[in-house]
Amino acid sequence: MPQYDNGYNASNNTNSGPPPANPILTGYESYCQQTPLVTRYVLNAVVLSFLFSFIFSPAILFANIPIFTIFKLQLYRVLTSPFMCENVLNLLFAFVSVLDRACHPGLTYYTHN
Repeated sequence: MPQYDNGYNASNNTNSGPPPANPILTGYESYCQQTPLVTRYVLNAVVLSFLFSFIFSPAILFANIPIFTIFKLQLYRVLTSPFMCENVLNLLFAFVSVLDRACHPGLTYYTHN
């Protein structure tokens, strides 16, 4: 029985080097290296709320509804309401607006004289 190495026959030289890098994995690794931790957690929370919106409405659980916030003292709603995302456009704009400033924190957009 011949020996196999990653699906190739060990006797021929078709497996001369390592397999090509996965572009999705390299993109995710560069995202993790270039994005600060808090920004990455906020964006991941927004993506998760978008994905959960297909199963149930996260607006019922996390939105800042005054009746629940004031009368039932659910103060966590004040902190969780910015992480709401039920629309693809909201998700796109969140990534575009946050990633540009988060990856380049030393870059100033406004000049002061």
